[in-house]
Amino acid sequence: MRLEVVRASMDDFFPGVFVIGVGTKLRPPQGESGLLDWRLGGALSTMVRKRLFEGNEGEKMLYWNRRRRSKIYFFGTGAASRPAGNTVASCAENMVKVLLNAGECEVVLLPQHLLGSEEDVERAVAFLSGLLGAGKGKPDLFDEFRLFIAGDTGAQSHYEALRKAMLRKGKNAEPVELVYSEGAQALQPSRFVVNH
Repeated sequence: MRLEVVRASMDDFFPGVFVIGVGTKLRPPQGESGLLDWRLGGALSTMVRKRLFEGNEGEKMLYWNRRRRSKIYFFGTGAASRPAGNTVASCAENMVKVLLNAGECEVVLLPQHLLGSEEDVERAVAFLSGLLGAGKGKPDLFDEFRLFIAGDTGAQSHYEALRKAMLRKGKNAEPVELVYSEGAQALQPSRFVVNH
């Protein structure tokens, strides 16, 4: 699995396949999640407000945006504004399993609710544990899977937290390749083609 943290504008990833963790108290969405919501004409806020998606732990939903020609997978993380390690690990594992089963191979993660700052290495370790758990028993699919972590301002923090988590996991983290890229030139336009 290639885990690539990209410091680039959200607009560089459209059209694409996105995945986001949403808590029950995430109103309105902020950071990259808020920008995605704005780009989708408030679709995320509307779904939460109308209780079509409540953000409960284990809840999941696929949303297709015709105007942006993008798929967005939503995963609930529960009531905590800062989910605990076991919740983060469970959500990350569930995300990757669902994405692999759906045949997705290049996905953009909006990490705000799942990863903390550079100092929050414990959540990064939990996130990485969830990713690794999802790869068990699916080595062929897992090897071809690329997860891009989008961020304009928090990319360096996310990368540092994940780098430290990789060091803590040691040899167990070998199935994951962690990469940091800066700017849109790092992205290849052909990567973000959405299968209908």
